Amino acid sequence: EGLPPPSSLGWDETPASLLPSLTRWVGFAHEHYPWLDGLTARDAAERMRRFDTLKVGWSARSGGGERSLTVSASHADQTFLTWADPGERLASVEGGTVLDVWQGPVLHQYTIRADGPRITVSFVPTQLP
Repeated sequence: EGLPPPSSLGWDETPASLLPSLTRWVGFAHEHYPWLDGLTARDAAERMRRFDTLKVGWSARSGGGERSLTVSASHADQTFLTWADPGERLASVEGGTVLDVWQGPVLHQYTIRADGPRITVSFVPTQLP
């Protein structure tokens, strides 16, 4: 999806050419990182200029076995990574959307996109069976 016809690029479609490898890589990226966008060089440069203007503030709170993190973003739709400490799980996200969860052997990583200028994520202890 999104690739021009190989003939328009002058690429050969044999298994030894670059096209099959590129097609597999684009499919992998689309499947595993759906929040990434394909951009032209001009659009990518504009995004990088915008990235340079981003500002982020945060505050953390813990007590009663719960822990929360509040992030203030200068632009909506910023994407953040956060982790649950060992023995914790994500309980809630306010003001953001969880895009991906990676469950590692020790930590769980969450990719979260801000829906607005402020998000709060809360963690609670994992209940043992």
